[in-house]
Amino acid sequence: AIKKGVVKNDIIKTAVESMSALNDLASKIMVELGVKTATDVSGFGLLGHLNEICKASKVSAEIKYDDLPLLSGVNKLASDGIIPGGTKRNLSFATSFTYFHDQLTKIQQLISADAQTSGGLLISISPEKTESFLQLINEQSSIKAQEIGKITKQREKAIFVT
Repeated sequence: AIKKGVVKNDIIKTAVESMSALNDLASKIMVELGVKTATDVSGFGLLGHLNEICKASKVSAEIKYDDLPLLSGVNKLASDGIIPGGTKRNLSFATSFTYFHDQLTKIQQLISADAQTSGGLLISISPEKTESFLQLINEQSSIKAQEIGKITKQREKAIFVT
């Protein structure tokens, strides 16, 4: 959208702030709580990076689309056809290992596979430590963390988006 000149300055500002945020605070809290699995979300998007975690750990994951933190304006831009080629390729690739609930639109599927420049961190943390992590990070960071799903036993598909 920035390249095409079709996005408002407030959305650009929010995106730049998000992409510029450092992961040092999250890193320190992860070490403190004993997190063993985390990755940055970048070009392969959420689904691509999550698939790598699932394959390596021989597990599956359930993601709640409505819990994905999206920057303001993303839905409108995607609905207007402003979708990077990398995102389209990511979704095409992800269909082999991802199940999308029938109620999810093609736009929602594309958003969940969005190719990120700097999309933050994807952290797998034990259920008993999740609340502590969220409280610690959200008290200290302007970029808010939230739970988006859970790890499950390995199933036919690596990822289920509902």
